[in-house]
Amino acid sequence: MSQFTTVFGSLSSYEKGPLTIINDNPEYYCHSNVFEVASRAKPYEKVAVAKNLEYVIEAIRAEGTSDWFTAGHDEFVLVMDGEVPVSFVEPATPPTIKGDGTVRLASAPGG
Repeated sequence: MSQFTTVFGSLSSYEKGPLTIINDNPEYYCHSNVFEVASRAKPYEKVAVAKNLEYVIEAIRAEGTSDWFTAGHDEFVLVMDGEVPVSFVEPATPPTIKGDGTVRLASAPGG
């Protein structure tokens, strides 16, 4: 039996791993190191790193204070390095959302 060791990463210290294809067509696979992607991104720039059916998985470098965003669907946050406070607000006047994904609001929502 193989023995595995968990190695924790951060934006300043990560290790790239290999891509292993198991009995499948490699043209359907893409491998991104989320630490590498986020370390090269601008603050709050969304970079797609994977897709599962219609769901897109994005890496975001949280640095400073972000603008306010809204979405017509559920979203979740997984913090991989540091701490990020997340505020959820139900706007007094719901914004008009066209299409999929998140929409940047012009100002902080009242609510």
